[in-house]
Amino acid sequence: MTNATPRVAVLIVLALALAAGFFWAARRQVAAPPTDGVVIVREGDAPPLAQRSLAPAAVPTNTVASAARDASATDRAILRALGLPAGATLVDVAPGNAAAQATCGLVASTPNNQPRRFVYLGLAGLGALDDGGAEFAQLHDRMCLRH
Repeated sequence: MTNATPRVAVLIVLALALAAGFFWAARRQVAAPPTDGVVIVREGDAPPLAQRSLAPAAVPTNTVASAARDASATDRAILRALGLPAGATLVDVAPGNAAAQATCGLVASTPNNQPRRFVYLGLAGLGALDDGGAEFAQLHDRMCLRH
């Protein structure tokens, strides 16, 4: 019986080692990455390079029109911030302090009115009209590059 004891002990140790190996392998497996949004391109899916167009992409020709649309959107934002009607006229508009996204110029609320200086702070969405006061003069001096 003493001969059987080492064999049983060896079998138990081997069984435990085998079980530990299975548990270790099971924990070591990494979950498959999610496949949402993944596109698989196989070799036959894309045309060969010789068949592809190497011409540059077309450049839009309406860049001037889009710049005009942006300017009019900016003009509307300035007039809203100043509390003026959409028919008011902006004159001599120029960029000012870049950090505050300032825009400076003259505005006439109606064609018959004398244009007044304004400062528009795009970052804050605030506007100020020249009322002849010292506060506006200081703001204008700080924010506008041209005086």
